[in-house]
Amino acid sequence: MTTRHTDDSLSLILEGRIKGPWVGELEQAWLAAQKLGANKLFKIDLTGVTFADWRGRKLLLDMQRRGAELVGGSSFVRQMLAGTKNFGMQDEN
Repeated sequence: MTTRHTDDSLSLILEGRIKGPWVGELEQAWLAAQKLGANKLFKIDLTGVTFADWRGRKLLLDMQRRGAELVGGSSFVRQMLAGTKNFGMQDEN
C-alpha cells in the first residue's frame, strides 16, 4: 500500500489481495489518511488489486459511501464490488 499526496487529493494505491489481516491494515491506513487529508479528494486506486474477501469488499464499499473515489481495478474487481457475482463471499450473518 502506497500513499500519494497532491495539492487537491490523497490516494491510497493498493496491490494484491485485500483479505484477512490486510483488511485491518487498510482500515487503519484509511483512518490515518483521512486525518492527513481532511479537505482533499480521497481516492482508492484498485489497479493492482487482484481479490478482496467479503470483509475487504465491505470496507471498500464503506470507504466509497464515506466519499472515497474507487478508481482503476480490473473488470473482475469491479464486478466483485458491484456484487454482480458471488465470488465465494459469505454473508455477514
